[in-house]
Order: sequence, then structure tokens, then C-alpha cells
Amino acid sequence: MKRYLAMTGASPLLTLVGRTLIIAAFYAGSGYIGLWTGWQRDLWPTLWFPSAVSLTAVVFWGPSAALGVGLGALVMRILTHASMPIILTVVVANMLEAFVGGWILGRRFDLKGRRLTTREIPKLVLTLALITNVSAVVGVGSQMLVGIRGTTGFVRDWWSWWAANAAAVIVIAPIWLWGRETEPQGGVRSSHPRLLLVSGITLGIVLCLLPMPDGPIPMWRPTLAFVPHLLIYWSSLTLGARPVAFLGAVVGIVISVATNIGRGPFATRDTIASYDAACLFNLVTGTSTLWLSTLAAERNLAARDIARHQEELETTVRSRTQKLEERTRELEDRTRELQSFSYAVSHDLRAPLRGISSWILALEEDCSAQLDATGRRHLDRIRNEAARMGKLIEGLLSLSRISAAEIRREHIDISSLASAILNRLSETQPDRVVQTRIAPGLVVDGDPVLCEIALTNLLENAWKFTGRTSDARIAVEPVIGREGEGFRVEDNGAGFDPSNESRLFIPFQRFHRAADFPGTGIGLATVHRIAQRHGGSVVVRSSPGAGTSIALIFRPTPEK
Repeated sequence: MKRYLAMTGASPLLTLVGRTLIIAAFYAGSGYIGLWTGWQRDLWPTLWFPSAVSLTAVVFWGPSAALGVGLGALVMRILTHASMPIILTVVVANMLEAFVGGWILGRRFDLKGRRLTTREIPKLVLTLALITNVSAVVGVGSQMLVGIRGTTGFVRDWWSWWAANAAAVIVIAPIWLWGRETEPQGGVRSSHPRLLLVSGITLGIVLCLLPMPDGPIPMWRPTLAFVPHLLIYWSSLTLGARPVAFLGAVVGIVISVATNIGRGPFATRDTIASYDAACLFNLVTGTSTLWLSTLAAERNLAARDIARHQEELETTVRSRTQKLEERTRELEDRTRELQSFSYAVSHDLRAPLRGISSWILALEEDCSAQLDATGRRHLDRIRNEAARMGKLIEGLLSLSRISAAEIRREHIDISSLASAILNRLSETQPDRVVQTRIAPGLVVDGDPVLCEIALTNLLENAWKFTGRTSDARIAVEPVIGREGEGFRVEDNGAGFDPSNESRLFIPFQRFHRAADFPGTGIGLATVHRIAQRHGGSVVVRSSPGAGTSIALIFRPTPEK
């Protein structure tokens, strides 16, 4: 067997021959069984399965499967001792149906390579009806031309041929989805859908055992025939497309065979009525099964996609949580390093600085008589630089403390706080005249200690940089925007070049000479760090000689 498969896989001709023989065997076998069931009551089979075999073959193997269909039709008719005209008309009609069906289905639907959608089901059903109509029209028409059938019964003969073909194809069509539909996602399933499924199959089998009534058929018998399918459809909402596709076809086949042998819900003394009822039943239930199995496949696909997206989301959340935890650990390590640095600055650097200041004082007290004016001037410079270094150290300590401080928000009266800071600055330089304007009732939500530090730095800068302005003005105003609320400090002082704004918040960056405006360059860096701790931002506008406007904006708290 393995050797044969290897040979057929290597030779396209052997593959075609083997495929043709397989199709022919199934076609002839199913056709002979169908004819046998019809002979029981001299009735045309209510499901003509060779058409289902034919279109199933062309769905998966293309129009070349028509060769197997033609060979199968030939063998089947020879086995039934049909005349040569019947053999020719049947073979031609069925091969034409297979070839046209394979071409249309492959071009319009490509059922072999993709899943159907529920929107395509009406088009597919109509297409299958038209394809099966090809063999019915060609077969009945050609048999009329050669004199096998009469012209008076054309409609009846066409309906019998087409209805059996179409019903069989539509009943079998849902099974085409078998290999392209996965089982539903989920955990433990309930036993109720399985019970419904078993009940539907059992009821379908029981209905097939019903004997043929002597008189008119009661209405409850054909009505009850739909109940097994309804139970199977209901279970498909939980169990998926495969049960409804397979078992729906099984129930339809069993009821059709029972009708042919004189049993089941559609069996009656009137063979034409039995045939028509069974064909219509299979057309309706087959179309419903095809649509519901496709719907179940779509639901399962959607459930699988949701489960996959959920798994991806959970994986992403876990990954980001892990990264966040690693980042938190890094921040904690850096915080500890910063605290160690602050400790080193406050102890290790301050001690030598205090030593320098002490030796300068000792030098003045012990050796001042030996120093001339130049020596004392150098000594003053050393003292000033030591004091400047002390301020730089204090600035670094303040910046580190702000970075590590815990934020405790509350309502802060910025108007009162600004008024107190400006009064304190006025007392340090009572001879200066500065016009101040403070908006009344200015309240922000922030940490009181950090906000006082930020406002003090801003007002001290405004006071300092308006020192050479004749009509100095300083204003404190509210800021309300999409990003949050805060306050703004404006002045008409020296200002700075806007091109330097990128370096504005870097510690120890200065835009003016120390001789003109003394300072350490740590104030705005501190303000920026305070804004970040509040989840806010700092907005600066300035130009040389026109003053500066610095807005400190805080992000609102979640309660707001």
C-alpha cells in the first residue's frame, strides 16, 4: 500500500487514474443502492446520492473528477441492464453536471481552501440548485429527443430528477465543512446539549419505523419529522458545527430511505405525494443544516479568536507586569542609591567644606596682620567660593529630598502663600519698588511643602531677574487647562533666549553671568522635579529683555 501511494504521489497520471477509480466506485455503489430503494415501491429515490458524490469530488479535486463521475455512471447503468440510449444520456448529463459544478464552485466559492460564511449560504444553495438542474434538464431533454420519455411528462420527470439531485447535494453539503471547523473552545461541557442530540437521533430513528397509514396521512407525522432536526440544531449552539452537519445529514438520509421502502413520516399510498414531501423536507432541512452548521463554525471561530486574543492579552499583561516589577525594583535600587548619595553629600562633602571655612577663619584671625590687601582679597574669594559650594550642596540635597519625598495632596492657598513670600523678599530689600499682582482665591491641590518650595523658587527668580528693571512687575495668576490646574508667575525682568529652553531644567545650568544675577542654577530644576512628582508639567515662555512666564500645572487627582 505504501509503495502504491509513493508511486501515485510521484506520477500525476497514476494519481488521476486512482482518483477516477475511487470516484467511480463510490458513484456506482451509491447509485445502485439508491435505485434499489426506489425499486421497493417503483419510486424514484428521494435522495440521489451520486450527485452528492459527484459534487463532493469536484469540490475537493476540481473538474477533473468528472472523469470518475462519467465512469461511475457508466458502470451503474450497465449493472442495471439499461439500454444504450439511457446509458449515453445519463453519462453525458452527469459528467456535464460534474464539470460545470466543479468550475462554478471553484471559481465562486473555493470551498476546498477556505471557510464559508453565513452570508454566502443563500448564494451557495442557489448555485447548487442551478448545478443540479444541469443534469436534470440535459438528461430529461436528451431522453425526450431520443424517444425514451414522452413530452407530456417533462415537468414531472424534470422535477423528479432535479429534486432528488438537489436534496442529496444540499443534505451532504454541510459535511464539506468537516475538515475546516474546529471544536468549540471552553472547559467542561454540560450534558444537556448531548441529551438533546441523542434525543433528536432517537426520535428520527423512531419516526422511520412508523408504518404506512391505510388512509390519508395524519398531519402530525410530517410535522413531527422536523422535531429531530430542531433538537440537533439546538444542541449545535453548544457542541459546534460537526454534530449538526453530520447528524442532520444522517437523519435526512434515514427518513428518505424509510420513505422509499414505505415507512416513516412521509410514507403514503400515493407514491408521488410521498416523493414530493420527502424531497421538500430534505431541501428545507438540508438548507437549514447548511446554514446552522456554518453559523456554528463562525461562532466557534470567533470563540477561538477571542480565546487567542485573551491569551495574548494575558501574556502581554504578565510580560508587562514582570517588566514593571523589574522597573520598580530598579527604581527602588536607584532610590536607595540616591539616599546613599544624599547621606554622602550631607556628611562626607559638608565636613571638608566646614574644614575649609574654619581654616579661612583661623587664617584671618592669626595671620591677618601679615596679609596685604591682595592677600585679604584672595581670602575673601576663597570664602565666597566655599559659601557658593555650600549652596550647591544644599541645592543637591533639596533636589534629592524632593525626589524621595512622599506626596500628600491637600488644598493650598497659593494667594496667601505668594503674598507671604513676596513680603519676605521686600523686607530683604526695602529700598526696591516692585509692583505685585496676586490673583485672589487662587487654590491648587498639591503637596503643601513641595508647592511652597516651588513657589518660593519662582518668586525668588522673578525678584532677582527684575532687579535691573526700573518698573519691575511680578504677577501670580491661575492656570486652568485640559492638562490640569495650577498657577503662573510672570515678570518683566531680564528673560532669556528661548533657544536655551532645552537646558532650562538641567541642574546648575545658567543663562546669565553670576556677576549680574547670582545663583546656583538649581531652582528651576527643583520646580520641574516637583511638577513631575505631581504628575504635571512646567510651561515656560520668555524672551530677552521682555520678561518670563513660568506656569506650574498639576494633574488633577482621580477624585476630580
